[in-house]
Amino acid sequence: MSQTFHVTGELIDHHLVKLDERIPLPAGKVRLVVEELATRQPANLTDFEDALRTRQAARNHIPRSKDEVDAFLASERATWDREQ
Repeated sequence: MSQTFHVTGELIDHHLVKLDERIPLPAGKVRLVVEELATRQPANLTDFEDALRTRQAARNHIPRSKDEVDAFLASERATWDREQ
């Protein structure tokens, strides 16, 4: 029995589809069913942020914590004097 995967992607041209996530299959022939998704541009910043967070949640994105960001910035700033 074959496995079925439901992923979204972007049609780049008439022959190329860029998927939003990896599919755990080896290279080879596959069957695609392409359905056009309605694309709605957010009306304002709040709508954009809501749409962004929805997409991030769908792909299990976990944002960095304040401590992680602060540690990254501190390590980045520590290199500034060495680069000159």
